[in-house]
Amino acid sequence: MKDQEQGVAFLDTTALHCIGIYLNFCRKERMDPCPPNDNRTSMNERLAAMRDQDLEKSIRSGVTTIDWLRSKDLQVEYSVVSELELVSGRVHGIALLNAAREGIPDRMWTRFSEDDVQRRVDGQTLRDIADEVGELASQLDELGISKLRAYAGARDVWDLSRKLAGLVYLSPNDNLIYSGALYVEADYLITADNYLRRMVNKVHNSNKAHFREVRDQVRAKVGDALLTAATDVSLPSAFWPPKVKNRPRCSDDMKR
Repeated sequence: MKDQEQGVAFLDTTALHCIGIYLNFCRKERMDPCPPNDNRTSMNERLAAMRDQDLEKSIRSGVTTIDWLRSKDLQVEYSVVSELELVSGRVHGIALLNAAREGIPDRMWTRFSEDDVQRRVDGQTLRDIADEVGELASQLDELGISKLRAYAGARDVWDLSRKLAGLVYLSPNDNLIYSGALYVEADYLITADNYLRRMVNKVHNSNKAHFREVRDQVRAKVGDALLTAATDVSLPSAFWPPKVKNRPRCSDDMKR
């Protein structure tokens, strides 16, 4: 269970990706990942000079998310599904880059299979990527953002996800992410997925009769999973990206 004195934010795969991209950018550029408000000029200049606007946008989302988490002194949690998606996506990306260097025929790009990925990524690269994703929790901890580590109840999350499937239509991965957020009683679900965000917020506070009924049933099922009264169950709200009013300053031991 979460610390009742501290709020919890559940991060989806994109939020984790943006945070990881930003922290990697800081390591390469030898920059403090959470500089004080009056010392962000260098960071902004380097980001503004980027040619890849999508990368710049992802990094800025990572900055904003970290700032917001720290400004609210939140714990974080995320699904093992998101870790798997990150590993799989990065491995696939490396395989595509390797294939491009090989100069494969154009027709091959339309049927790039799992076998094609496996042949182009060696075991050490796989291990390095898995380790890199696994280190995100410790990297956040160094910034003063602790991981809840309550996801050990994975079996309960799976059970809850099966019940949730009968109430709200979500893709399997989104279902598991939302179920995880419900299971750890997260206050917020940080997700870039427009549909997931809409559904989570409709369950959270929609006045439509259908969603009021769904809300009551979700609370009942979460209550059963947590062995608590449905009336005591709070549901997360969802948004992307978070907005920060006052950025916290890094303490000396958080700087790299």
